[in-house]
Formats: sequence, C-alpha cells, structure tokens
Amino acid sequence: MNERGDCRLHTTGFSGLALISFPVWALYKRLYKIALVAWPIGCLFNLPYARGWPAYWYLILLVPQVLCGIYANRIHLWVLERSGYRLTAQEPKPAA
Repeated sequence: MNERGDCRLHTTGFSGLALISFPVWALYKRLYKIALVAWPIGCLFNLPYARGWPAYWYLILLVPQVLCGIYANRIHLWVLERSGYRLTAQEPKPAA
C-alpha cells in the first residue's frame, strides 16, 4: 500500500514464468524498464540455440534462467518499495 491507498499484490518465492521468460514476466508485472533491458539480454542467451553450439552450453545458460526465477519476486518487491509502496501484511511461514 502506498500513501494514496493503492494496493499491489506481491507473491514471494520462485517464479516459474520468470524462469521461462524473464522479459515476459517483467511485462506481466508492469516493470517496463526491466523488460526493456532484459529483452536483448534474453535474445543473446538464445543465440547458442540458434547457432547449434555444443550441448554443454544449454546447461551453462540454464543457470541465469534459474537465477531469474529465484530472484524475480525479490526484484518486484524492491521496485515496489522504491515506488513508495510498503508491505502491510505477510503470510506466516508454515510450521515444520
């Protein structure tokens, strides 16, 4: 919630959509500047697929995709906090 009373829903944890396509996830979350930067980077990561490079490149390029899936929602929360929103409620962790 920000000072005007606007609310945004924020989810935590791993983002599967960000794993598949980080720029599409950024557009879905209305993070247009991040999507604009991530789109050409995503195209560069797909270059080995188009060029037919050796199979080990697929594993090397899987690492940034997994990191995007892990950190995507943290980036979203950071952008919301910089925009003036604040966290008002958080679901407690499940008991082990």
